[in-house]
Amino acid sequence: MLGRLSGNPCFVAEANGGRVVGFAEGRFRGSTFDGGRIYNERFGEFAELPPPHCKLDWICVADDVRRRGAGRELLHRFASEALQAGCSHIALKADESSDNSGRKAFFTGFGFYALDPELPDHLLGTDLASLVERTG
Repeated sequence: MLGRLSGNPCFVAEANGGRVVGFAEGRFRGSTFDGGRIYNERFGEFAELPPPHCKLDWICVADDVRRRGAGRELLHRFASEALQAGCSHIALKADESSDNSGRKAFFTGFGFYALDPELPDHLLGTDLASLVERTG
């Protein structure tokens, strides 16, 4: 299911019976985010690419349905729409508020890599065409 939240692309995953079990939300606003600043002032190798880039702000899946494909499908739908909107690359920051080894493994499993080698857990990214292929 696709919806819009504050004008941003937002996808919702539903289980049988209509229970919401996950969502993905982000932005396709070119290479600048957060009120016009370049996100975290570093896109690594993306800095030299022409905009637009996209940023995945949130992807969440309920604990009881993880490892069943909902996260992969949400990532695929978000990446597919971003690619159709003319974006070429995606970036995200994995939540660091708790142990994020599972989150990082999820993203690196789909080809995300550190955009800043000096801060390998900080900002991850990949090209959208490859991501759509890997998640499809």
